[in-house]
Amino acid sequence: MKKNLVIFVAIFCITYLQNKYIGFYHDDYGYGALTYAVDTQYAERTLPNILDYLTRHYMEWGGRVLFFFFEVLLMQGGMSCFFLAQALVLAATLFFSYKVLLLLLDKEEDSFPLLAFLLSAYLLFNEGIYRGGMFWASASVLYIWPFCPLMLGILLLLTSRRRDSLSVPLRVALPLCFFWAGGSQEQVGAVTVCMVPLLGFFLFRAELKRLRYRLLAAQAAAVAGFLFLMLAPGNMRRMESGHDAMGGLADLLHTTGWIFQGIFASPIGILWLVSLIPALWLCRRTELKRLQPFLPFLIASLLSVGIFYVIKLRFGAPRVFFPASFLLGIVFAGIWQIALENLALTLRTKRLTAGLLLVFALCYHGIAVIHGYYVNYPTILANDHNLRAAGQQTPPPAEVVFYRLPDKKYAECMPYDNRRYIETWILAYYRLPRETRILYQDSPFK
Repeated sequence: MKKNLVIFVAIFCITYLQNKYIGFYHDDYGYGALTYAVDTQYAERTLPNILDYLTRHYMEWGGRVLFFFFEVLLMQGGMSCFFLAQALVLAATLFFSYKVLLLLLDKEEDSFPLLAFLLSAYLLFNEGIYRGGMFWASASVLYIWPFCPLMLGILLLLTSRRRDSLSVPLRVALPLCFFWAGGSQEQVGAVTVCMVPLLGFFLFRAELKRLRYRLLAAQAAAVAGFLFLMLAPGNMRRMESGHDAMGGLADLLHTTGWIFQGIFASPIGILWLVSLIPALWLCRRTELKRLQPFLPFLIASLLSVGIFYVIKLRFGAPRVFFPASFLLGIVFAGIWQIALENLALTLRTKRLTAGLLLVFALCYHGIAVIHGYYVNYPTILANDHNLRAAGQQTPPPAEVVFYRLPDKKYAECMPYDNRRYIETWILAYYRLPRETRILYQDSPFK
């Protein structure tokens, strides 16, 4: 237990540093103010009003409400509250993934190289995934957060496979995890629905009869969550707005290039491609059976991007590549671990090799990603302070100052990016009248 706590804290330190310097952008303000896609105005952001807003959202705009509930609730505590919660969610996701990897590799003891490989893959994703996904609250809760219950659900299946019966808490937690993941967002929901059959075929084939009830419960919950998501009346209106255009069979070459660039145009993508052949070569014929447990994650990653060959997104975004990148990170962390075990190296050398990769990943991520948000953070704090203070004045001021972020590369859309409609959400979030004028100025923090 103590070792698990130490590992979790170490992972949390990384995810906290990642999320320390992030602010709200674009439609984050709309969700925080309970105004996005719904015309009703709420005087107070109480729990009943939040639930009423999400009900209207489900009926009028779309079924992605399960994780929006957490976003809206946490946003009432401000940016620091939300991104602290996000750091905890990400740390839990990576911790569960690490424990799943240990079980897939039949390792009874913790492995620093395996943890280092997993964290390195996570830190070296395509930079666009961070800017347009993980560090944009309204995208993160849909594309990233659902992997926390999904990986926990997989972990529960693996840890309980030797038991003939489950305790009552496990009987509740297992289907609940798959329901929440299945009802999160269409792409992740499809992965969740397919994950249980893949696990059953590749991992539990010899135990299907004994495990059938828990697997059926997990699968039924995943399907129920996915149906809850897909059958929302508001989905029709959202599709008509152009956010989800069905375009038939997409151009194969163009789509393949788009997917390749979104995933492999990154440091980890290069490392994957360079190391794949020697890693597989090192996994001798006697070791090939050790790769089988990773096939569900590999197939699921291919599925998560394969759907774009039949569903053409009118507005492609880097966040859609997070599911595939995350699942590939699990696959290749396992492959690297097996490959390293096949080398005649001392334990110290193996740890040093993995440690150097992790140090490189931390340095690269800090310079290429975190530093850009760090530069913008004083301006984010100044804007938040100015608007919050203005919202508390009686009467409210007729004008408020909003500073432009110094580095536009490390932020999502802002109202001064020819997106004046965001002003309405910002004013509502900070409880300012709609007629309040926002004055845009260059940031004094450069």
